[in-house]
Amino acid sequence: MTDSSGFTIDIVQAVVQTAAFLLAGVYFEYRIFAGWMEVKISLDINTERVNDPVDSTKDLLGVVVTLTNGDHGLIRICDAIAVVSFNDERLVHKLHGTVRYDFRDDLLVHGKPHPEKSRSGFAPGQKGLLSTHVQIPKDAVCLVDVTILAHRKLKPNRNESRSCTVSLPAQ
Repeated sequence: MTDSSGFTIDIVQAVVQTAAFLLAGVYFEYRIFAGWMEVKISLDINTERVNDPVDSTKDLLGVVVTLTNGDHGLIRICDAIAVVSFNDERLVHKLHGTVRYDFRDDLLVHGKPHPEKSRSGFAPGQKGLLSTHVQIPKDAVCLVDVTILAHRKLKPNRNESRSCTVSLPAQ
C-alpha cells in the first residue's frame, strides 16, 4: 500500500522498527557501561567499647570499618567519617587510613600526603581497615553511622556508601 507521497507504509514501519531496536541497543549498552563504572564497595562496622581508665564516668568506643572493593576497577577514597550519636549529641570523627603517604628512597614519609595521589586506592576485591575512637558517656546507647565517599579512576563523580550499627553500654 502506498500513500500520496510514494512511500509505502511497510517501508516506513521497517525504518521505525529498525531505529527503535538500534536506540534500545544503545540505551542498554549505556546502562551496562554506567553500572560497570559505579563504585561497588561493602562496609562492615565493628565496635568495641571499654571503660575509660582515666575517667570513670566515660567509655572509649573503638570503631573499625572493613571496606571491601567490588569485583572490578580501582577506587580511591575521598573521605570517610564516623558519626557517633548519643543523648542528642553528635560527634563527627574522620576515619584513619584514607591518606596515601609520600615516600623517598623507598621509605614512607609519615604525616606527609603524596603530592599527586594523596588518597588510598583499593584494587578489585581488596579489603582495607579504617578506624577511629571516641570518648562517650558510660551509660549512653550510641548509634554509629559510617559514610565513605569514593570514586572510580575513570569516573569523576563521587559515590557515597553508608552503614550503621548500635553500641550498647559496656558491662
